[in-house]
Amino acid sequence: MRARFLGSLVIGAVIAAALVAFEDKFRRAALMASAAKSGGHQTVTSILADGFVGTTLIAGLIVFVLATVLARRRRGDRRRQRQDSLQPRRRRADAWR
Repeated sequence: MRARFLGSLVIGAVIAAALVAFEDKFRRAALMASAAKSGGHQTVTSILADGFVGTTLIAGLIVFVLATVLARRRRGDRRRQRQDSLQPRRRRADAWR
């Protein structure tokens, strides 16, 4: 579970880095205008850093939930197959005729 969580955070960080790089390259002017409207309390770097942290957490959480659900389904399928193989095969009542 710990490996799944850390892997999810890494994937979330990669997604966030790609998004922040895109925003920095193509939307920097809009971010500068937004920072100027806020009265100078924020910088473009702080907006990008906040976006990175938030996107990492949200994307990591989504990936973690999806990975957990898929792992649970796979485990359930394996259990079901194992139980089916352990139970004796039932014959139909009219099979001996």
